Amino acid sequence: MEKCDGMKDNAKDICKAEADAQKDIAEAQAKVDARDTPKNRRDLADAKADADYKVAKQRCDDQTGDAKGACQKEAKAKHNLALAEAKKQSQKVTATGSSGTAGTSASGRSDTSGSTSPQPSGSSTSGTSSGMSAPPSSGQSGTQSK
Repeated sequence: MEKCDGMKDNAKDICKAEADAQKDIAEAQAKVDARDTPKNRRDLADAKADADYKVAKQRCDDQTGDAKGACQKEAKAKHNLALAEAKKQSQKVTATGSSGTAGTSASGRSDTSGSTSPQPSGSSTSGTSSGMSAPPSSGQSGTQSK
């Protein structure tokens, strides 16, 4: 924060927001480094999103009128998107981690052997996922063609 002391007005506020943001991110990163859990990783992602938002809001203060309002709305939208993405990743990791752990515990070596041998099985799994995505895309493409 000492580096911010020589600054004035909003530049000083931005500098302080950046310093606070770095501190918050460093604390969250330390928790992940100490104990890498889905919750701590989520907290780190949230800290990054919050930090970016605080700095962006301060940067918006340099503007006036409609430009300032638009800047604040954009900052809030990016913040919400980042939080939603962090939540999505957290749920994905938790679901994958739980399934992966349960699959490994229950199947153990069979799971590894199965994964190595039937590569077509992996392809069919991908095909199933693609199949689920393909009909809506095909329907939309067909609609656009008409």
